[in-house]
Order: sequence, then C-alpha cells, then structure tokens
Amino acid sequence: MSIGFATQELSLEDKVKAMEFYGKYGRLAFKETEIEPEEIPSCEPDDHQKTPSQRLRAVLFLLWKQTCSHTSVEFDDFYRKEMERIITLKKGLLEDI
Repeated sequence: MSIGFATQELSLEDKVKAMEFYGKYGRLAFKETEIEPEEIPSCEPDDHQKTPSQRLRAVLFLLWKQTCSHTSVEFDDFYRKEMERIITLKKGLLEDI
C-alpha cells in the first residue's frame, strides 16, 4: 500500500528537504482535524535492524516490483514461489544421511 501527498508550492529549500526523505521509512500521524504539537507522540526511530527474513522478504518484494508488478502475478504468490525455490536449492545442498 502506498499513500501519496500533494502540497502547495514549496520553496527550493523545502523541496530539497523533502527529497532527503525519498526512499526512507518514517512515521505518519493522521487525524481528521488539525493535530496540535502536544498530541504528536515523542518517538525515537527504532535502532533495531531488520531480521534476515525481513530483509529477504523486502528484497523479494523489490524483485517482484521490478519484474512482475505490471503483470497479474500477486506478490504473495510470487513470494511463496520464490521461497519454495530457495528452500529447494538449499535442500539440494544437504547430504543424504
């Protein structure tokens, strides 16, 4: 899912500042009425790194987006197929015991 934003004209400085956030993750507060500064929770960015499985899923998502997103293949189907392919490759490396 993605959410887009439109705004009135921005100064060059504001455009540069906004572009510095391109491709980054962040937090968003939403309220149907104006948000008062004291209502914004104080939260520090997580220092936690993604787990290896989260990293793999993110990479597979980018691969799907680059190769299949314009087709009828859904990401969940692509993900399961790719995970099964990876598992099969790794199982092939196991010695017969």
